[in-house]
Amino acid sequence: MLSRLPRLKRIGLLATTGTVQYGMYQRAFRAYDVGVLVPDPTLQEQVMLTIYGPSGIKAGGTDLQATSRQIELGGGVLHNAGAEALLLACTELSVLFAHYLPTSSIPFVDAAQLIAEHVVLLAGGQLRRKNI
Repeated sequence: MLSRLPRLKRIGLLATTGTVQYGMYQRAFRAYDVGVLVPDPTLQEQVMLTIYGPSGIKAGGTDLQATSRQIELGGGVLHNAGAEALLLACTELSVLFAHYLPTSSIPFVDAAQLIAEHVVLLAGGQLRRKNI
C-alpha cells in the first residue's frame, strides 16, 4: 500500500469498534512511521450503525448508496483531522465500496483488496489493474 502512497504520514481507519480497539493496524502502520487516526466515539458509533444497524449492511439494508455516503462523511471527518487517505478495514465496507465507489477526492484503500493482491503475488501470480 505504501508503494501506492509513498508520502503517506497519516491514514484514517474505518473499521468495527473491535478492530479499532485491538490496534492491529495502528501497530502495523507505526512500524512505517505512519500515524493512524481513528473515529471519535460518536463517529465510531455511526460506522457501527452503517455495518450492524437496522438498515446497515449486515441487516440487508436496501439504501446502500446512503450507507456509502455516511461512511464517506465519516471519512471526511478523519480527512479534516489530518488523514491523507482512508483505510476500509471491514469486509462489509469492502463489499459496499465495490458497488458504490467513493465520490470524494480522499483516497480510499481497501484492506481486503490489499490482502488478496498480496496472496496472488505470493502464489507467483500477476495483478491486473482495473482502470477506474
